[in-house]
Amino acid sequence: MTSHPTMRYREGAEFELSPDLEVVKPALAKLRTYLTDRGIPASEWNPLQLATAEALNNAIIHVGQKK
Repeated sequence: MTSHPTMRYREGAEFELSPDLEVVKPALAKLRTYLTDRGIPASEWNPLQLATAEALNNAIIHVGQKK
């Protein structure tokens, strides 16, 4: 059996945010624009927005806390 290489196309975006809850809403707006420009259906935005907002909020709230 011969092995065939798999080719994957990947594209990404990076955001640098200050640890401030006020930056979450503008970051979500930029992410929505990024995804919309790449053809992600609007119907898929709400679950992505909720998960992203929760992750960002948690990261900001818990920054610097020790376990």
